[in-house]
Amino acid sequence: MTVNWQNLAVASSCLLENERLCGRKTFIDEASLVRVGAQFIQASTQFVLDPEHNHPDLPGNQRFDLLGRSERAKPARFLAEAKWIRSGGGVRNWPAELTKDIFRLESVITDVESATERALIVGGIRRSLEAKFLNVTVRAGGGMARVPVLPHILQPRVSGNSYPYNQVRVPIRECTAGMKQFWFQRAQDWGGDLPISYQCSLAGRHRASRSQDSVEVWVWLIRRSRNRGAFDAVEKFGCT
Repeated sequence: MTVNWQNLAVASSCLLENERLCGRKTFIDEASLVRVGAQFIQASTQFVLDPEHNHPDLPGNQRFDLLGRSERAKPARFLAEAKWIRSGGGVRNWPAELTKDIFRLESVITDVESATERALIVGGIRRSLEAKFLNVTVRAGGGMARVPVLPHILQPRVSGNSYPYNQVRVPIRECTAGMKQFWFQRAQDWGGDLPISYQCSLAGRHRASRSQDSVEVWVWLIRRSRNRGAFDAVEKFGCT
């Protein structure tokens, strides 16, 4: 039993699109995205869900937005982090926030097994998604051109409509020159060593209509690299 992440993207985007069309766009937030995702999972699987799960591998009082098990005493079958990207609410560095979610999902080793899926669910109004994340570029430094961040942290959409796509390796230690400053900053924010690489697969995407004001939801699956290693990115990239 697994979650059909493409169907979750369809169901979530359409349910939230209904809210938008009913004039309740301002009430849609991250909790709304988690709630409609949980509704779909409850209706389509037998998983026991645990929202706002305080996982022992996360420091302090950090929590995963959603965790699912086949039975209460069994390891997690999936972990999920969600982000609702919006244009208001002050200045936020969405690529940085999403990267931290990736690290949180990738770092977990307790209460999981090899088949546990680690899902990053990202939603928003299409124009906000484009402006705040999908089309964002980062400063490369050294006189180099700015770099689009999406293809360097997650698997971007490619041709074809069958999900999930084959996973790709996202290198950090051997990243392109234009991304060194980005990863240096993420290492400072994370406060610890970064993985040498991680694996990523686009598992679902749906846009409720062709309007730029419509709701769109993406789902990526994050996996730890086989024979995972870590390195001090502050030391490595801070000297380049």
